[in-house]
Amino acid sequence: MAVTDLFAPSFDPNDPASVAIWEAWKRRNLAMTRPLVEETRSPVSFNTGDPRGMVDPEALRVHAQGGPYDVAARRDAIAAALVAQQAAPQPQLQQQSEGGGLTQAMINDPRFAPVQGYGGGSS
Repeated sequence: MAVTDLFAPSFDPNDPASVAIWEAWKRRNLAMTRPLVEETRSPVSFNTGDPRGMVDPEALRVHAQGGPYDVAARRDAIAAALVAQQAAPQPQLQQQSEGGGLTQAMINDPRFAPVQGYGGGSS
């Protein structure tokens, strides 16, 4: 984005050339609307407070600050990032074979033992 695109051109409603330049700038920089932002909403695996999921943060930025936004290119980039994330090896939690899983492992681990003399009890 050029520096000149950051600011709206001067506008004279009585000058057709000025109106045309301003309309072109507006289409280029203020094309993102709230309904278009909502179209970028997608479900996520964590709680966002909205059961519909979350919108693309880049769409919100463009809606607030103006600028270009290519929906197809952004969706392709997000899809590529998700595929790369799913292809990456995931860390596995080690569980004890004696039942109880991770909680039982923590109970049996001396690093998680209560500290003597600390807290509200008598020493």
